[in-house]
Amino acid sequence: MRNHQPLNRGSRGTRKPKHPMHRAQKNTALSHPLTVFLNDADEADTRLSRLARQISRQPMDLNHFRAELLDKLKRVSYTQPRFPDQHKYTFYELMKSKRALRVFLRATTLRGVWNWLVLRDIVRTDRELETKKISAERYPLRFHSFLSKELFRHERAILAAISKYKVDERWMDEYLSAVVTENMRQLRILCLSRWPGSREPLLEKHTDEDVVAGIGVFDLLEQRFAKMLPDRFLRRLTQLVCAPPDRNEISNEKDEALRIALLRR
Repeated sequence: MRNHQPLNRGSRGTRKPKHPMHRAQKNTALSHPLTVFLNDADEADTRLSRLARQISRQPMDLNHFRAELLDKLKRVSYTQPRFPDQHKYTFYELMKSKRALRVFLRATTLRGVWNWLVLRDIVRTDRELETKKISAERYPLRFHSFLSKELFRHERAILAAISKYKVDERWMDEYLSAVVTENMRQLRILCLSRWPGSREPLLEKHTDEDVVAGIGVFDLLEQRFAKMLPDRFLRRLTQLVCAPPDRNEISNEKDEALRIALLRR
């Protein structure tokens, strides 16, 4: 049963001060590496900044994300460390019995988790573009190079024809301007591939985006649950949260890797 504080009707003009946890959550959101990076980065500066804005602008479907996590919680069992062969309860059952499920499914918690997964996906996608030599527009760099050369050749051919046939160049201004504008767009795309940008502001002292997301999600859950759940459970819950939707089991190796990463942070 919730304890409701009685309203002080004699002080209608005063506002109740915000709970310290509310301020902590707000400060945490503002200091998130992705938030800081987006505030500091220029969209046209590097490939990573362009990519970060593209992916972070994609809307979050809160209901779909909540349903996806609930499906994993109800499907995957939590193995007790001392009694691995006894009856296994699912993450859902254990969290419900500890009254932690409602806290986990709050919109603020889910959005916090989502932000760490978005950061991970940004860096992961950036690595993929670099490896496959693909632009931030998801096309091969060779295509953009070819298109730029063809646009430049086309512009010169049009100017030569204007001169040969003594055409008033102003008659072709709009068309030539469109050609030049498109060529500049292709050149900017190519430049972004040559100036990819540093991942350090997002990864900080780490080199693996999965580790960074895992630490971030664990810290968020630890703050939300306030010692309601043991660290081992939180680490494995973190692994489940960060896993693909079809994950059916928890890896002991990944759990140990996260434990070590948390000790070294």
